[in-house]
Amino acid sequence: MRSPLVRPAVLVLAIAGVLGSNAAASAATEPPAPPVADRGEFVAGLRTDTGVLEVFGRDGGLVRTVETGAEGALRFAGTYGSVVALLDAANGTVHVVDLAGDEVAVIDVPPGSNALQPARSAVLVLAPLDGSAPPVVVDLAGATAVDLGSLDVELPYGQPAYDLTRAFVSPDGSVVGLIDLLSPTSVLVRLGGAGSEASAVAAAGTLLGLTDESASLVDPEAGVVQYVGPDGTVTHSFALPEHVAAVSLAGGAAILFDPDGTMWGVPGDPTGAAVDLGDLGLDPLDVSVLTPVGDGEQFAAGTFDGSLLVFDSEGSQLGEISGVDATAPQLPPEADDRCLPFGFEAVTLADTEALVAVDAGPGTVGARSADGCIVAVSGPEATRIVGAAADFDTIELDAGAEVPAVAPDGSAAVVTDATGTHLVGLDGDTSVTLDTIATAFVFVG
Repeated sequence: MRSPLVRPAVLVLAIAGVLGSNAAASAATEPPAPPVADRGEFVAGLRTDTGVLEVFGRDGGLVRTVETGAEGALRFAGTYGSVVALLDAANGTVHVVDLAGDEVAVIDVPPGSNALQPARSAVLVLAPLDGSAPPVVVDLAGATAVDLGSLDVELPYGQPAYDLTRAFVSPDGSVVGLIDLLSPTSVLVRLGGAGSEASAVAAAGTLLGLTDESASLVDPEAGVVQYVGPDGTVTHSFALPEHVAAVSLAGGAAILFDPDGTMWGVPGDPTGAAVDLGDLGLDPLDVSVLTPVGDGEQFAAGTFDGSLLVFDSEGSQLGEISGVDATAPQLPPEADDRCLPFGFEAVTLADTEALVAVDAGPGTVGARSADGCIVAVSGPEATRIVGAAADFDTIELDAGAEVPAVAPDGSAAVVTDATGTHLVGLDGDTSVTLDTIATAFVFVG
């Protein structure tokens, strides 16, 4: 496989106006900026056949056109502030475009790659799902890349099989954690910057949490929870409670669940030991889904009997949502989700803060807001936009209409129908038509 290569910039044409000042940091020598506001002030439309990006303001006016130089079948792979990433999986390239700047960085990745972007991070992990090539980790804030195949990492069974459905990212964005499915081993990748080179170390155990200074891991062979520093040195450990499940929370913390349902709190900092948080109130074997919610400050446990229980980080139950088929999550849950969609043929939107379930009708969930509480549901006859809030009026669209993008804050959506492409306000009656033939859209900025 080719090593990641950042190629020369291609031309960005300013048409009118400028993007806001909340752009992500673009200097490769600086650490990634913290996440920007979640409004999505601009809409980027992608001509998937030509690689041309068109950027529109909320008033529908064209702000900027970007000639990315990309060819082939393109799709949006991720966004961060004013930065968007376009993936050409067939040709093995990612085009990182800072819409507030004037450059497009082209990074080589394994052909056939799938893209994973952990919630609220500037990190993309790209690799084929069949494990045929090592992952490439891309930092969208700095437009840099690290090829794990080029780093000297020794694992117990040689060629790793990384879990490409999840990745850990430290709060400052400088360290990425991946789990090897063939062995109880995790790999910590330091992205480099500020004069330092990228590096990686293997640590015994399965990752539980990751902070800027340390990682916590479950090492079943040694029977401990251990903490390691950036260089892989063990800094602290304590006896591992017997457990059958775990959930990772904010701040590097986690909760382990033993066979009797007792919850054991694992601190994010390398101090102390596991803390008995009391009883879950459920047999862990009766739990169908276990996920952090509310920015990782809480967690939800779904049961086979149609309930979703919500707990705080100390294990106290906050409430229960009934009428939820928790055996059928429609999308993989993420830590920043507030609302979770469930159901096989019909969608139920479970609001873990308001502790209510909303019937979203038949279909499947596509585009949604950052917290998951406003979703586009494609049904057998038509598409509709549904919100979990009691005062949200469901928007029924004409047959054949699609919703390729919903603003992160849920204030607007892009709707395409027989009459064209429209930017529709979801918190009012505003709607403007976008002068474009782009076929893929994302909110940025």
